[in-house]
Amino acid sequence: MRLDRRALNRALLDRQLLLRRADMPVAEALRHLAGVQAQTPHSWYVGLWTRLAGFDPAEVVRLMEAREVVRIVLMRSTIHLVGAGDARWMRPLVQVATERATGDGPVRLVVRPYIPLRPADTDALTEEGERLLTLLAPGAAHDVVFAPG
Repeated sequence: MRLDRRALNRALLDRQLLLRRADMPVAEALRHLAGVQAQTPHSWYVGLWTRLAGFDPAEVVRLMEAREVVRIVLMRSTIHLVGAGDARWMRPLVQVATERATGDGPVRLVVRPYIPLRPADTDALTEEGERLLTLLAPGAAHDVVFAPG
């Protein structure tokens, strides 16, 4: 059976629970979708609200508190909300790519000044940035970089 573009589009939307709101629990939806993006603490809310009939954010809070769902860096090195069981098998699959994307190099602080800086200002900011990075990542190599404003 060959699908035309419209049928393929409808199948994709249906598979992603975007054609109509599904009547299923949050945990089941997260398993079905292999998670939803959750870069900010509440971005998952819109993703689930658009997909689930009768969605109640309190259900997600309960699942998080019970550690049945987690926010974790996964696909494309972005944060996703997934079932804890799925996180256990997904994370090892993306671990190497995540490490490469986040870099094996130094912890870097990029300073983008909005005003022109004198050399003395740059020196003081570099020193303060290095102090901050030492506090945040003790023992790791670090680097303070000034980017054009």
